[in-house]
Amino acid sequence: MTSDNIFTRIRKNFDQFSWYFWFPYPISWVRTILLIPVALPGTRLILIGFGGSTISLITNNLELLIFFLFSGFILPIVILSFLYHFIWFIWQKENKKRKFPSWLPSRKSLWEGFYATVVIGISFSLIFIIFLGLSLVSCQLSYKSEDMIGRCSGRFLGNVFGSILRQVENNSFQDKPWFFIWFAISLYIYQVEYLVKQRILPNLKKIYINKHKKY
Repeated sequence: MTSDNIFTRIRKNFDQFSWYFWFPYPISWVRTILLIPVALPGTRLILIGFGGSTISLITNNLELLIFFLFSGFILPIVILSFLYHFIWFIWQKENKKRKFPSWLPSRKSLWEGFYATVVIGISFSLIFIIFLGLSLVSCQLSYKSEDMIGRCSGRFLGNVFGSILRQVENNSFQDKPWFFIWFAISLYIYQVEYLVKQRILPNLKKIYINKHKKY
């Protein structure tokens, strides 16, 4: 029995289960777990790109915007697309109808590279918001002036995110509380994408087709 047949049978068996939409589908778990060794090491680069692009837009600096978009967004997408392409190339048959060289990322790999970059950016942005809220509450208990609260919050966030990035780069994050929060956020971001592609869009397509059949 070929590996393709094995994976096909496993997928069909999973499809027979009645899956609740709010509970992440197995593919969402696989993609999130795969994100850890593939995309998480590039977190610093992606976050610098996201943060720098935001500041560039606020300050209306086109040169910086182009730089941060390339270094923190386009470059990670290209790198991740090649990594995902290598993974898909191992597990899937080569498409004989493919017009481009086999070493170039396919549309699926490009999408995975793009969406992995988006997941990293959004998930850490949400973690940033969570810690921002905690820092404001903590600092308001210690200080009363807005200036001191702002400085306290800035120091708190700087220390926390500096620690997170060092743990990612040193591969010592697996038992940290923030990692479990990040994993859950990333898992549900992938789940949303799955629901949109597999449920919402097909249903909208059916509605569109049925609507036009009446005319």
